[in-house]
Amino acid sequence: MTVHRVAVLALDGVTPLDLAIPTQIFNARPETPYEMTLCALDAQVNTTAGFALVAGGGLEQVRAADTVVVPGFEPVTRPPEAVLAALAEARGRGRRVVSICTGAFALAAAGLLDGLHATTHWKYIEELERDFPAVTVDRDVLYVDEGDVLTSAGVCCGIDLCLHIVRRDLERGSPTRSPAAWSPPRTGTADRPSTCPPRFRWPAKPRSPPRGDGPCSTLRSHSRCRCSPATPACRSAPSSAGSPRRPARPR
Repeated sequence: MTVHRVAVLALDGVTPLDLAIPTQIFNARPETPYEMTLCALDAQVNTTAGFALVAGGGLEQVRAADTVVVPGFEPVTRPPEAVLAALAEARGRGRRVVSICTGAFALAAAGLLDGLHATTHWKYIEELERDFPAVTVDRDVLYVDEGDVLTSAGVCCGIDLCLHIVRRDLERGSPTRSPAAWSPPRTGTADRPSTCPPRFRWPAKPRSPPRGDGPCSTLRSHSRCRCSPATPACRSAPSSAGSPRRPARPR
């Protein structure tokens, strides 16, 4: 299996949860080709949680990576020019660039989202639209896949995006394990927040059968569902926009 180098670029003020998602998912495992390095402009990075991190890699690892992931950070100020140049160089060499949450602001500042669809945390949607008019910002999606430029909505939507990337990579590379075991897709719309992924099976464990014959309609009922892939009512309907929809926010 060819090694795929992933650089997770932590910017100053990185959100720890956003950072934990790609570092966990792209950590080296026998089933995947990934070799992950935590990178930063400086060796020490401040987080939004009041503690600092020590990065093992720098911008050289970002430039050499096959995939660069930028987790969310606050405040969403313009990153240093050296960081933007490294992102632009990586993309210019045909590398894949990914953002989680407000990490989209870094990609946009580097010019990597111009002419593309993208998304970010819902609280910053209007700010991204205002500051980067060349970007078509998609609202109410979990993530946007533009080929080798991918962006996710806020926080935990980064899990959906990273698992989508793993599934896509493994399907391309003839994996030894089924991609479905790694990445059950999560979908939903404002009127149908969550449905059972067609290829995902919950662990065999005695549970009460779901009430009624209809599909799961809430995250709570989805967590208890035992529907099989053969259950037509629980097959996820594809989004008309081509990106998985996220549940409507509570009013």
